[in-house]
Formats: sequence, structure tokens, C-alpha cells
Amino acid sequence: MRRAKALLVLAVFTASLAACFPPPLTDAELSDTGIRSRVERALAAHRELDLRAVTLDVHSRIVTLSGTVPTISDKRTIEQVVGAIPGIEQFVANLVVPE
Repeated sequence: MRRAKALLVLAVFTASLAACFPPPLTDAELSDTGIRSRVERALAAHRELDLRAVTLDVHSRIVTLSGTVPTISDKRTIEQVVGAIPGIEQFVANLVVPE
């Protein structure tokens, strides 16, 4: 009985530890096309954002967003979302909020 409990605790610990370390990104995910796709999906998940006047460029793992966003809150959300995406070498936010 004790051994079964110990194995159960070990299994739960191992599973929770594995969740802390996501698998490494594949070459496809690290390609410019893969990064573009992940950025687009991450931003699309935030339906509240108005991205109609924003362009996305990815070159050599450098992500550049340019354009106009309606609010400073939108700009901050975009910066946080894109900044949290793994595999991006550099993020340039050329985003303007009109006065």
C-alpha cells in the first residue's frame, strides 16, 4: 500500500514537473512562417483587439508590428501577447495610438 502511494506521488510530481517545461520548439515553429503563424494565432485569440491597421513582418526571427491601434490598452496587450511568444529573437512594436 505504501509503495502504491509513493508511486502515485512520484507520478503526480513528474507530471506537474513536465508541465513546467514545455517541449522545445521544432524547426518549423522557429521558421519565419511558423513564428508568423503563432503570432497571428495569439493575437486572434484576443478578439477585443482592433488590428485592421496593423501589419506584421517576420524576418530572421525578428517580429515587427507596425501601424495604428485605437488605444494604449490595445498597444500594451499586443506587446504583452507577442512578447510572451517563445522563439522570437527580437520584437519591434512600431505601433501608434492616435491622439
